Amino acid sequence: MILRHQLVKLLKERLFIAEGQLDEHGTAKLPLLDFNTMLEDYPRYPDVHDITIADGDLGKIMDLTPYMNPCPYTVSALSPVPYVFNLFRTMGLRHLPVLDSMGQIVGIITRHNLTHSFMEKKLEAHGFAS
Repeated sequence: MILRHQLVKLLKERLFIAEGQLDEHGTAKLPLLDFNTMLEDYPRYPDVHDITIADGDLGKIMDLTPYMNPCPYTVSALSPVPYVFNLFRTMGLRHLPVLDSMGQIVGIITRHNLTHSFMEKKLEAHGFAS
């Protein structure tokens, strides 16, 4: 998983590579951005709509691997809401991928999805009175 502000920073820094420039393992030989550089716009990260990508970069790719969280917290589609809520609270999560029985992503839960008003609306939509 990669966060929006990380992706925006990588786009802003134009860390693109042409597909033909990948090594035999399919990875790029680009300089890595250090932690301080990734966070230099904190707490006011640019909006993705403010990033302009040059025409010459549109056909290029970006290796996100060094910036991704390879083992994010996940939950099953059948996980109880109290468990999910406690995971958000104790781990300080903002997003939580939901996996099916085959380990494929079927959704993502955000903090907003766990608010009282959101939960009430969903219960009402499924025929449960509050």
